[in-house]
Amino acid sequence: MLNIKSLLIGLLIAVFAKDIASNTLHNNAVEKFLGNDGLKLSIILPTNSQEWKVVDVKEILSAAVDINGESSCVHMKPIAPEYQITSILEDGTKICCNMSKSKPSMFVPYRVLPNGSTEFLCGYYPDHQVVRVDKI
Repeated sequence: MLNIKSLLIGLLIAVFAKDIASNTLHNNAVEKFLGNDGLKLSIILPTNSQEWKVVDVKEILSAAVDINGESSCVHMKPIAPEYQITSILEDGTKICCNMSKSKPSMFVPYRVLPNGSTEFLCGYYPDHQVVRVDKI
């Protein structure tokens, strides 16, 4: 009986340690994307406890109608990886970015570049994608 309890406790610790490590790696990647250098203790907090500037993907990263009347992502430039990844939300909305299936979030961090373009970090570590919308 003691072996079963020990095994269950070990299993619970392993599951939580994996989640904590995954969350910390994701938060660290977001901090680097935002240009924050130093390692902060706040990266161990849950993602929803972070104070990043975020936008709703439906408002910014939805597919747009192109000149042919088709749903298109031509207004987005994939930065990393350098190929377009699209995601379909449960309501059928096409999003021009990788919305990680493991931990999808409707709100993604962004940064404004000196030239006025905006970059968005979609997905969840290690399945991130950076896309850029050039200043119009």
